[in-house]
Amino acid sequence: LRLSQDDIGINGWAVESRVYAEDPYREFLPSIGLLTTYKEPVGESVRVDTGVSEGSEISMFYDPMISKLVTHANTRDEALDRMCEALDKYTVQGVRHNIPLLRAVCSHPAFRAGEITTNFIPEHFPEGFIGIDMKSQDWGDLAMSLINIHQEVTGDKSGCVIMFENGLSVEYGEEKQLSYLQIPEELDSISTQLSEGKTSKITSSFKKGDSMFIGEKSSNDALVLQVLQADSPNYRVVYHGEEFSCRIIPSHVYEYEKYMPKVEAIDTSKMLVSPMPGMVFSINVKEGQSVEAGEEVCIVEAMKMQNALQAPATGVISKVHVNAGQSVDADQLLLELE
Repeated sequence: LRLSQDDIGINGWAVESRVYAEDPYREFLPSIGLLTTYKEPVGESVRVDTGVSEGSEISMFYDPMISKLVTHANTRDEALDRMCEALDKYTVQGVRHNIPLLRAVCSHPAFRAGEITTNFIPEHFPEGFIGIDMKSQDWGDLAMSLINIHQEVTGDKSGCVIMFENGLSVEYGEEKQLSYLQIPEELDSISTQLSEGKTSKITSSFKKGDSMFIGEKSSNDALVLQVLQADSPNYRVVYHGEEFSCRIIPSHVYEYEKYMPKVEAIDTSKMLVSPMPGMVFSINVKEGQSVEAGEEVCIVEAMKMQNALQAPATGVISKVHVNAGQSVDADQLLLELE
C-alpha cells in the first residue's frame, strides 16, 4: 500500500446500519421471499453496499442480510440524522425487515447520547420490539401528511376522519385542525386535542401516483412517508420505518360507523402456525394424541437453524396439516387441537 497509517486522517463521523430480512416484531426470525419492491436511498454522503436488487430472492439457505447502509457527516448527530432520513427513504417490500428497529434505535435518546452497551436492546426494549414510540405530535404529523395525500388523490378538501387500524380516529375539521375522536387504551398517554395551535402545517409537492411523500413542516423540519397504497378510502404508508394502514372517510359518514357490524376475530388459541418461512424438519405428534401446553410438537428449519415449536394449549391433536420435508410459509397452519 502506498499510504501508511499516519497518512490516514479522521474526517467527521460515519454510521452503518445493517439491513436484514429479519422480523424485529418476532424476535428477529428470518423472512424469505422475493424483493417485490426495492429502492435504495440516494443523497449526499449516503452509501449502500448490497448484492441484491428488485426481484432478488432472499432464500432460506443463506444469510438474510440485504445491505449495509452508511451515512457520513461532520458530527455524530448529523450522521444519525442523515441515517434516519436514509432509512425513511429505503423501500423494501416482499419480505419482513429490521428497518423499523434501526430507525427506532437511531432516534432513541439514549443512543443519541452515546449511552450504548451490548445490552442496549434488552435494556430499552425489555418486552421485545413492539414498534416506534409515537408521541402526540408524531400522530399529528402522520395524520396531516395523510390528509395531504388524501386531498391530492381525491381532490376533496372537506372535513374527514382518519381511522387507523389500531383504533385511533382523528378528525380533520373545516377549520383545518385535527382532533382525536377515539383513542385506544394503549395510546391513552397521547393528548386528546391537537386543535390549540399544535397542528403543524405541512406542505409538499406530492402528486397522485407518487411513491414517496416528502413534506416540510412549518418549523422547516422535513417529513418523509413511503406511500404503499393510496386508493381512497384505503391508505397504507411507512412512517419512521413502521407501516400504518387506515381508512379516510367524510366526517358525516363516520357518524354511521357505529352501526356497522363488527367482524368477530377467529379463535386461534388452539392453532399452531409457523412463525417463519422454512421447511418442516419433523412432526413429533400424531392425530388423536394428547399434549400439554408448551410440549414440543414439531421442528421448522430456516436459515440453517432448527426452531422447536410448542403446543399452544393443552388438548388433543385433531389435525396435522403438514408433513416432514414440506416447505411452509410464515403463518401457515401446521396443526390444530381440540
